[in-house]
Amino acid sequence: FMEGVQERSGYFTKGLEKLAAKYQTGDSVRGQGFIIGWPVSKLGPEIVEACRLKGLLINCVGGKILRFLPPLIVEKQDINKALTILDEVFAELWKN
Repeated sequence: FMEGVQERSGYFTKGLEKLAAKYQTGDSVRGQGFIIGWPVSKLGPEIVEACRLKGLLINCVGGKILRFLPPLIVEKQDINKALTILDEVFAELWKN
């Protein structure tokens, strides 16, 4: 079970890192397992709200760190959907 969790959390983290690089958000994605934080320099609450409207529930800590806490049983297809939503939201909101 835990091997699957590690594999999927690594997959999710790498996907988030690709988005962070694509949109040049600043600091790198960090965390442990499925407790993942993605620092952004701006628009944290707006990103959370736009994601919610598209069906993805995430949290923002301190207005600048997107926090992800997916369930340990999350499937890759769900991770891919989350990454797609995040990519759409950043394309709409993030202007360098």
